[in-house]
Amino acid sequence: MKKILLSLMTIMASVAMFADEVTFDFSSATAFGYADPEPEKYTQLENGNQVKQGNIIITANFTDGNGMRFFKNKNGVVNLRAYKPSKVVISTVDGSAITGIQIDGANLTSTYVTCDGYDNGTWSGNAASVTLEVIKSTVQLNKMTVTYGTATPVNVEAPTISFDAATKTVTITPADPSYSTFYTLDGSVPSDASTIYEGPFTIEKTTTVKAISTNDDDEASSVTSKLCEVAADAITTCKELTDKCTSKDGEIVTFTFTDLMVTGANGSYVFVKDATGSFLLYKSGTGLKRGDKISGTVTGNLVLYSGVKELSNPTTWNVTVVSSGNEVTPVTVAAADVTADIQNQYIRLEGLTYLPNEQNKDYYYFQDETGKVTVFDKFKLMSKVNLSDAFTYNMNVIATVYNSNPQVYVCSESDVEIVSDKLNPQTRFVTDAFMGIPGFEFAIEADDYETLSDGAVTFTSSNPEVATVENGVVICKSVGVADITLKTAETETYQESTATAVVCVVSGEHEGLTMNDAWEAEDVAPIYEFSDHVASDTLWVHGYIVGFANGTMNKCVFDLAASDTIIASNLLLASAPDVTDPAKCVPVQLVTGTNIRKALNLYDNRDNLGKEVWLRGTIEAYFSIAGIKNLCDYSFDAPSAVIPGDANGDGVVNVTDISSIASYILGDTPDSFDEEAADVDGDGEINVADISATASIILNGDEE
Repeated sequence: MKKILLSLMTIMASVAMFADEVTFDFSSATAFGYADPEPEKYTQLENGNQVKQGNIIITANFTDGNGMRFFKNKNGVVNLRAYKPSKVVISTVDGSAITGIQIDGANLTSTYVTCDGYDNGTWSGNAASVTLEVIKSTVQLNKMTVTYGTATPVNVEAPTISFDAATKTVTITPADPSYSTFYTLDGSVPSDASTIYEGPFTIEKTTTVKAISTNDDDEASSVTSKLCEVAADAITTCKELTDKCTSKDGEIVTFTFTDLMVTGANGSYVFVKDATGSFLLYKSGTGLKRGDKISGTVTGNLVLYSGVKELSNPTTWNVTVVSSGNEVTPVTVAAADVTADIQNQYIRLEGLTYLPNEQNKDYYYFQDETGKVTVFDKFKLMSKVNLSDAFTYNMNVIATVYNSNPQVYVCSESDVEIVSDKLNPQTRFVTDAFMGIPGFEFAIEADDYETLSDGAVTFTSSNPEVATVENGVVICKSVGVADITLKTAETETYQESTATAVVCVVSGEHEGLTMNDAWEAEDVAPIYEFSDHVASDTLWVHGYIVGFANGTMNKCVFDLAASDTIIASNLLLASAPDVTDPAKCVPVQLVTGTNIRKALNLYDNRDNLGKEVWLRGTIEAYFSIAGIKNLCDYSFDAPSAVIPGDANGDGVVNVTDISSIASYILGDTPDSFDEEAADVDGDGEINVADISATASIILNGDEE
């Protein structure tokens, strides 16, 4: 019974004999004499402003940050919000004691609010005034009920808590040595069921220690609370922050730095860099700007917030501006290089074209020759920029990320530069892929590309060893891939522009669709780079089995007798049987359990080494280079060059072949006539039976 009584006394701290209560409903700002905010807007309370109801006064107390506001969301719902590091002070008009507070709202746990006797939206005690301190983010108050009146005095004086940061030792001292003292370390309100204090103890991390004392009559004191901050190992570089920042829950760290450069700042966002990397410091009201060089110490929560690495909600901000106006040079990158790996870096994007049809609220999209980039208008600046898909832009931005999606922030309106207000001629290749064999040449005609510009047109090749271009005439030199770039000169009306097409040079005029027109092994690498322009999913490739890769292309085996290990999962294909240079080999995947693997692998079939082979599969990356995968057919036998029924040798069996055979039978041999193909039934004679067999092939696709 005593324990039940003591627990009730501890929770309530005191029992009001004559208690009254007042309930605040914060759903209307006008009820308290303040202007009703517009949707998604707020009415600001100044420091010292009060909200009154009956005998209770709520006072806003803050010197930094956003303080307290009546906020209306987009659905028209109003509430009172208190922002870190403000304090909400509750007191009575007539000086009577406050004995209880009950709050309905959001973010009401001890993670966000601290006060002796407070726990998860409820305060109990016996005090003339109560101060709720917001220690993290934003606290939302929907309703608050305050109980007050003449209260039973507390006869037990609360203990004191001291902390030695050097030794990390906590000492709790009761007001009277005869008292029993209890404490908690998890932020909860202590009772006689909590840990009893028996002497000083140490802690390893920043902890809120709460304690009460009780006397022999089982009367309890009010709660004493103390935040005991354990200094983390000092971090001194941006790279250390980046490497250590892996937790969504975060951890308290101390960042000590000298001559840190501010690369961008707007609102609570301060982007900085040193010689090791870049990082984000999240702190409102710093007044910092790009070009400030700062030194000092910041202690805060190192957290991974929606994918962004940041040091936020600092409890210590001792920062000095060493100098201002320093030049800050961004790193120039392509749109395709904006990834999560460079987040928080100050970068420059050049030659961007605006994509108006893809804009979505605060998301703006641009592209350069390498790809697209997303600009998130975090600071509401893009509406001030003259945007047109006819212009070209350069941007100095901060690379960032949202839930693994790379994007960039514009921190200042001046960070977006219109390179030219001349029109974009929208130059592009209509035919953006060409293929040829060594020695083949062709002209890029006017109908191969489109442009609005009337400026001079020039062409260049990215790889003259593969293909050269002069005055629009391309000459294929050797097997490989080259980019041909078309450039239009700037005119009075149009910007300079470029467009790119790819030229793939292969060993012969093949298609790879049948064994007869199989690609050669040396063609696999250029075909892989050219793969977006290949119509068929599977292709035939011809070559020789020369070895296998032992886990990597850096460990290729060509001499089976000299190897202790023979791998069955792959083989190497080359254009000649004596090739021993890995750079001239194509890796071929052999899938476990397939008949193709059983027939081709060198572990079970060592005599396959050096054999000529035709393989059908997909050309794609294997061992990080161009390879062959998904084999669906193979042959060690050379394909026949003769197509039964194709008497005129044009590669197709149709009625013209019947006419050729008939002419031959009548003694009028055509100029182009293949006797072996015309002898469809294979009896050594060309007669009416062969015409019938050819007709059957045409009609049914069958030979008779």
